[in-house]
Amino acid sequence: MKSFGRICGLLGGILLCLGLSTTPAAAKKNVILMISDGQGFGSVMATDFYHGERAVYEAFPAKFLMTTYSAVGTYRPDIGWQIFGSHLIDPTDSAAAATAMASGVKTIPGMVGKNPLFINMKNIVETASGQGMATGVVTSVQVSHATPAGMVAHETSRNSYAQIANEMIYASDLDVIMGAGHPRYDNNGNPGASGPEYKYVGGEDAYNDLTDADGAISKDGRPWTFIDDKADFRALADGSLLSDKVLGLARSATTLQQARSGDVQVVDETNKNPAVPDLPTMAAGALNALSYDPDGFFLMVEGGAVDWANHSNQKGRLIEEQTDFNRAVAAVVDWVDANSNWDETLLIVTADHECGYIWGAEDHAFTLVRDNGPGNMPGMVYHADGHSNVPVPFYMKGNGAASFLAELVDGNDAFFGDLVSAFDPDFNGDYIDNTDAFAVMNQWIADESNGTNGSGQWFKGDLHAHSLHSDGNAPVSAVIRNVEDKALDFFALTEHDSDMFDPGDYANVIPSHWHDPDYASDRAVLLYGVEWTTGKGHANVWAAEPFDYAPLWEANTNQDATAAVHGAHEGNALFSINHPSAIFCCPWEYDVDNLVDTIEIWNSMYRIPNLNGWSSHPFWDAQLLQGRRVTGLGGSDTHKLPDYASGLAAKIEAALFTHGNPTTWVYARDRSADAIITGLKNGHVSLSYAPDKERLDFTADRDGDGFFETIMGDNLVQNGDREVTFKVDIHNPEPPGWFSSPKTEEINAQRLLDLAAGKIDISELIGLLFKKDTYVVGILKNGLLHKAWILSGGAASVSFVDTPKKTGRTYYRAELIGNPDLSLIHRLLYGRVKAVTNPIYVNFPAR
Repeated sequence: MKSFGRICGLLGGILLCLGLSTTPAAAKKNVILMISDGQGFGSVMATDFYHGERAVYEAFPAKFLMTTYSAVGTYRPDIGWQIFGSHLIDPTDSAAAATAMASGVKTIPGMVGKNPLFINMKNIVETASGQGMATGVVTSVQVSHATPAGMVAHETSRNSYAQIANEMIYASDLDVIMGAGHPRYDNNGNPGASGPEYKYVGGEDAYNDLTDADGAISKDGRPWTFIDDKADFRALADGSLLSDKVLGLARSATTLQQARSGDVQVVDETNKNPAVPDLPTMAAGALNALSYDPDGFFLMVEGGAVDWANHSNQKGRLIEEQTDFNRAVAAVVDWVDANSNWDETLLIVTADHECGYIWGAEDHAFTLVRDNGPGNMPGMVYHADGHSNVPVPFYMKGNGAASFLAELVDGNDAFFGDLVSAFDPDFNGDYIDNTDAFAVMNQWIADESNGTNGSGQWFKGDLHAHSLHSDGNAPVSAVIRNVEDKALDFFALTEHDSDMFDPGDYANVIPSHWHDPDYASDRAVLLYGVEWTTGKGHANVWAAEPFDYAPLWEANTNQDATAAVHGAHEGNALFSINHPSAIFCCPWEYDVDNLVDTIEIWNSMYRIPNLNGWSSHPFWDAQLLQGRRVTGLGGSDTHKLPDYASGLAAKIEAALFTHGNPTTWVYARDRSADAIITGLKNGHVSLSYAPDKERLDFTADRDGDGFFETIMGDNLVQNGDREVTFKVDIHNPEPPGWFSSPKTEEINAQRLLDLAAGKIDISELIGLLFKKDTYVVGILKNGLLHKAWILSGGAASVSFVDTPKKTGRTYYRAELIGNPDLSLIHRLLYGRVKAVTNPIYVNFPAR
């Protein structure tokens, strides 16, 4: 069981031009993705005909064709079937295809876990782990080969085997890794036949670490249980060996069986490598290991050597490898029937691409593989030794999933559908894309089919402040009084942990302010918080009730941010990076762990000293662009109160830093600590300059019924070319001036050109923007300015329509710029930003 519950600057540029969810349901919890690498309909048919029986997955209730093209390809059924061999142009590879299925983002062949701009993409292993699920990958080829790598790793080249293996072992969220690539054995299971090749397991040091007495320590602090004996794989499969963190390396150099010696054109069960388990055994062992986690699991099982056999045009080895894969699927189905059910488990069986361009005749015609009877080699012909863009079969079982996937159908390939229906009439030609495999898995893990609007209300608070228990100047009682005077609904006192404890003393570590009798309020909900303080960055942690802080204090001393994140989650607390780009001290210098919950994008004064808009927001956008739904929030970071300030510096600081500047607004089901924490986690958050100033409400109508059910933090799935209507409302705007009338004017590209050409009276425009009842509303799409409007005279709402892409990810967020009623010094420090929202997401991974 796992131990975790675990550019606004662009708007500023415009002004210069102008002169100026609820918690996911837990009922469905297991996802199993089984990939026969290189399998097309020809591979399926040849194996069926040889054995005289159909594979178990061919009786699954949901069947589709699936396109596999990469970011540099396309699929045109109206063209592909006109010329024999045209499917061989610009095919994908396993790296790009696995990345698409694991992340929902297409990429360039050869890359794993990155988009075409070389940005790391959050994958299905990270997504499932973020939900508390156990995760594993199993393959019949090397453990760091392209398909398992695409599920978990982030590398520019799929051939960076050592780097990929090291990421899997030391830096990923995996709990099970199984496959071939053993450095000490050849493909016949003989030890020491040639020099050891350590790259597939991360290098010689990593192999020695795995096999020593202590075992390699993984990212979550647990040691890997290393097995390579065939008997241990069997013991794991039958339940006599227990482990929930296992790396199994079969005693074979590259593949379980395909690369062994012998006649590759015949099916021969008598000369198998005797030292290795088969794929069904490894799959069963992985299921036993992963099923210890009560939150469920994600497992990918790959029949990787089907592709190897097809590349080499090996008919016998193809049928052997496909048979082993089919038996593994049968073993998985048996496990689900015995240990789970199809309400909580989703099983997908598919391929990453077709390989070999297998048809049934020598002539260049689209003829299906011929059945020559059981035990006889089918009538099959290889027309290539590489990949093709022919759609592959997609089979799925899991109650309710088919209707979701049916909404993602891209079109109908009438020719191919008619062709394969002679073999399996359940295929009607409807095809989905390989990115839709991610969509249905993501939806199963965390059902987000309904928006959040209407299920809660907005509450305001401050999440970052200090008292005498840290380096503040005011006692807790005074801090609480000040918070209550500002009518904040919730508050967190976050003392620096470095000021509270003795290094090395980890026993019973409870922050002292939690026990201060004055840390109580009958008017504000108080969260239990501490600021995790290191020389490489600060972070806040908050929980609804006191928790054991020792794991974070140990991580603080050890300078280990990943351990700190896990320590926070052990206490059911959120982990939030503070002022990540602060120039005055302690910018964030650690890698951003996938399990970080929130980022403080607005710390105290907006411009100086933390450069929120120019530094913190791009830092946040960088995480969002990777597919991480990390909540952006604010904190005043107040240390001093005026009544307790002595000396000029303290008085100035007390005047500039005040509670509620900025204010974090949370949409929650009720005014309770648990609900506030849940709202923060789910990104249902909007930020305002002050508790009594303007706040933005950003919503979307995902289905065109006129009700804006989607709010900030929600995710919607785009199918086809559906238009989505978005709306921005300004709450608590300044009252309009006398004789004013509401006016909304979009700042489009033409208006900017007219401004530059002198066609617009700039003095009139500047005067308009300096009025208190005039605002600029901006929409950023994937971090770049998308739309902007000038609102004046009481206008407080704008809407727009956009069509997000079906493939890839899109996010939208809103910002409000106005004329604050502040002194000159405050304007210099705070700027004109009045409010910022969290994003509305499209096709994003679950949190």
